[in-house]
Amino acid sequence: MRGGLATAAAATLLCFLPAVPVDARERRACHPAGSRTVAAVAGGRVFKARDGRMYGCLKARGRPRYLWAPSPRSQEETAFDLPRLAGPYAGFVDYWCNDSGLHVAHIRVVDLRSGAVHADLPAVSVPPIPHERQRVVALDLSPDGSVSWTATLAGLTEVHVGVSR
Repeated sequence: MRGGLATAAAATLLCFLPAVPVDARERRACHPAGSRTVAAVAGGRVFKARDGRMYGCLKARGRPRYLWAPSPRSQEETAFDLPRLAGPYAGFVDYWCNDSGLHVAHIRVVDLRSGAVHADLPAVSVPPIPHERQRVVALDLSPDGSVSWTATLAGLTEVHVGVSR
């Protein structure tokens, strides 16, 4: 009888304890232990996880979305650069070497509501040139997911404005 009374009292007490607010759960999901912020706005953040992968998270959704990971092949050069957040989108530059050893850069935009790739665009309009690196020197992201950037390759500078998809 005593055990039953104690259980009933504990159950009654639990009814009066405040539940963990949704906001707190969302904040924890967007701030996993050991992560490092690389870009942030009031409504979200882009962060680097302990394993080197990059994620974006909208605080209102509370669900991290995969953005990028370093290449598992150690001889391949990869880089994540210029992360941006605007509206529900995260944008960044993805650098890598293709199978021919040529340096390539793409502008990627991910919808953080769904994790879907909104845009994957080459940084320059000309083909890669051996021994020359493509560089994105400026990147802007709009709340509608459109991007503008300035890129260089072998002395050539290109400006791309308001591009989406």
